[in-house]
Amino acid sequence: MRRLLIFVKYPTPGQVKTRLASSVGDDAASDISRLCTELILERLASFRRDAVLCVHPPEALERTQAWLGSEWSLRPQQGDTLGERLIEAIGHAFAQGARRVVAIGSDSPWLEPHDIETAFDVLERVPVTIGPTEDGGYYLIGLSQPAPSLFEGIPWSTTS
Repeated sequence: MRRLLIFVKYPTPGQVKTRLASSVGDDAASDISRLCTELILERLASFRRDAVLCVHPPEALERTQAWLGSEWSLRPQQGDTLGERLIEAIGHAFAQGARRVVAIGSDSPWLEPHDIETAFDVLERVPVTIGPTEDGGYYLIGLSQPAPSLFEGIPWSTTS
């Protein structure tokens, strides 16, 4: 079994895309976040059966379900930092029987189904695959076994 984890943040103005909001404003940043999420879910609709939307904050689960509909499986993110939330969600996917887990954010609307399929295919041969970004981060990480240490000691959601 394979599992695609899509990390979604409910688009509350002032709580999403805060670095972007400093130049475009809270409402525009929230709109951009909402549109990015909707676009990536539209593009990756063929993965609905294999996907779980990991929702933050946890108390926005019902609002997110109302926004995105009942076609997607939703699960609240658990943990204080993004690293803790990744460790928990990936660990849960493996505990549920997944053999390959790919995690992405909802802010990469340019991703295509082929990108996700490629990541799953690569995980048949290697333990970890990463889709790097120019700023030193990544837009995708895939694992064929839990590796919590990959997500520890990282200053999340910063320019570094």
